[in-house]
Amino acid sequence: MRNKKGFTLFELLAVMIIFSIMVGYAIPTFRLYQRREIHTRISGDLNLIKAAIKIYYQSNHSYPAEKDYLAKLILLPPQIIDRPLFDPLSENGKTPYIYKLSPNKKFYLVYSAGTLGNSQIEISDTGKINIIRGDSRVDKLISNGSL
Repeated sequence: MRNKKGFTLFELLAVMIIFSIMVGYAIPTFRLYQRREIHTRISGDLNLIKAAIKIYYQSNHSYPAEKDYLAKLILLPPQIIDRPLFDPLSENGKTPYIYKLSPNKKFYLVYSAGTLGNSQIEISDTGKINIIRGDSRVDKLISNGSL
């Protein structure tokens, strides 16, 4: 009888199967935690923007214009936002959150691009929020209007 050293093909196959099962469970779990982190970040960013908009409104008796709204909020004393906040769900994560004013400028809406990156939401003169494209169950938004 020979003295064998090393593993048999069956032992290697068993280890590879066990390893692939472990990876099969690990990857979806990791992705789930990534999505949760992104949605938590979006919620935190939107809450900061909401606080800054409230302070802006108290100081100026109007909401910031849609163009370069973040620059106006960053410069506002007391400083709540110290840097531009970018939507992680936007293309390349380098686009600010979408900010819209109602036509009468009494209601505002700030929202994320959404999980598919194509959300489109409008706000009317009465403050009614209309989701044109996107999923209201998962898309994050803030407003002084109502759904």
